Amino acid sequence: MSKQLLTQPPYQVHNKVTYLITLRNNGPDAASGITLTDVLNANVGNLEAMEASAGTASESQGRITWNVPSLANGASATLRFTVRINNGGTLVNEASAQGKERDPNLANNTDRTEETPITGDEIFIPNTITPNGDGRNDRFVIPGLQRFPGLR
Repeated sequence: MSKQLLTQPPYQVHNKVTYLITLRNNGPDAASGITLTDVLNANVGNLEAMEASAGTASESQGRITWNVPSLANGASATLRFTVRINNGGTLVNEASAQGKERDPNLANNTDRTEETPITGDEIFIPNTITPNGDGRNDRFVIPGLQRFPGLR
């Protein structure tokens, strides 16, 4: 398994970043019942898009779960997702996978992106709200404000 941050720096509050996770079955047999879990870093949120090449993926409360029914020996599958940076600090993320069969090499079932600083403004003040019930910009929220508890 490998995990990559596809978006190039600089990383700033309110910008989007895209990750790519590749599951690869290195054998020796087919794998089944594969579940990948990715707990999103506290600095990101607001899943913008998610696309799996196989199986089904969902997100709930900052946790992405990707279920792949089977993967033949030597085969691979990908999950690409985009999130929005909602807080300053550093950007780092880890994912891990497991299947039903005994795995001869557990070391390649987890991957973590490099810890990278989020630069620029630590908060983002939006200039538009659209309270139309579509789930986007329905409320006035200032990303990054939680870093300054006295300003709430």
